[in-house]
Amino acid sequence: MISPLQECSRDDRLSNPGYILLVDDDPLVLHVLNVHLKEFGEVFTATCGKGALLQVSRKTPDLILLDVDMPGMDGYATCRRLKENPETAELPVVFITSYDDVESETRAFDVGGADFIKKPVNPPVLKARVRTQLALKHRTDELRRLNNLDGLTLIANRRAFDEALAMEWRRSLRNQAPLSLLMLDIDHFKAFNDTYGHLKGDDCLRQVAQALHHGLKRAGDFVARYGGEEFTVILPNTGVEQAHILAQQLCDAVRNRAIPHAGSLTAEVVTVSIGHASLCQENTGECRVFSPMCPDHASPDALIEMADQALYQAKQQGRNRVCQE
Repeated sequence: MISPLQECSRDDRLSNPGYILLVDDDPLVLHVLNVHLKEFGEVFTATCGKGALLQVSRKTPDLILLDVDMPGMDGYATCRRLKENPETAELPVVFITSYDDVESETRAFDVGGADFIKKPVNPPVLKARVRTQLALKHRTDELRRLNNLDGLTLIANRRAFDEALAMEWRRSLRNQAPLSLLMLDIDHFKAFNDTYGHLKGDDCLRQVAQALHHGLKRAGDFVARYGGEEFTVILPNTGVEQAHILAQQLCDAVRNRAIPHAGSLTAEVVTVSIGHASLCQENTGECRVFSPMCPDHASPDALIEMADQALYQAKQQGRNRVCQE
C-alpha cells in the first residue's frame, strides 16, 4: 500500500491511464470492448467469474465491466463476492448484458452495480459512461486520500493505518506470508518542544516523517503518524530479520538528518527509538502456525501491542536503538 505522500494530485490522477477489467465469456465481445476502451488505459480480461476474482487479486482495477450471463459463477454472484470483500468493496462495477428487462437491471443495482449497459453496446455511450465512472473513481480516491492524510506531516494518519494494517493482516494469513510492524517514537520530544517551541516541534515532526517516507524504498511499505510524536510502519512480506535491518536503516536516516536537540539526554541531534514485531509463518510438524502468535487467537491489535512492548524495551535500554519482540 502507498502512503499519501506517494499519491499524486487529483489532476494528475485524471490524466493518468486507468486499469479496466473486462469480464465476458464471449471472446468477440472482449475484443470489441478492448478496441473501444484501450484509449482509457490498460485493459485486461477474464472469461468467467472466478477468473475475474483472480485477476482482481493480482492487480486492482479502477473499473470492472461485467457480463451477467456466464457459465458457473454469473455476473451477479461475481459482483456480490467483490462487494463482500473489504479490499474490493469500493470497486465500481458496470454490468454489460443482453438482458433489457427492468428486473435484471434492478438486480444489477441491488448487488452493488454502479451502472447497467445493454448489448449490443453503442460505442459513444459506452465511452461516455466509462469516462464518467473513471472520473468518479478518481475523485473518490482523492477524497479518501485527503481523509486519510495527516495534515501536519503529510503522511498517512491513524485512520489510514488501521485500515491498512487490517488489510495486510488478512492478506498475510490468507497467503501465509510474513508481516512486520514497526513502532517509532521521537526521543525526548517534550524536551525538544520545551527547548525550541512548538513551531519548531512541528517542523521536527515533518522532517522525521520525510526521513521515514524516503527511507522506505518498496511500494508496499506503509508509514503513518500514529499520534503525537509516534509513528508506525507496516512491512508486508517481511520477516523478523529483514524488519530489523529496515528498522535500523530508518533509525539511522532520522539521526542523519542532524536536527539539533540540545534538550536530549541521548544525543545532540534528534533520534528515534524503534520496536518491531512480526507475524511469521513456520511449519511445526502437522500443525501450521504463525509465530509468535496463532492466527486463530490473534488480531492486528496484538501485533501493535507486541511492537509497542519492543519500543518500550528500546527506550529502557537507552533510546536511539531498535529492539524486537
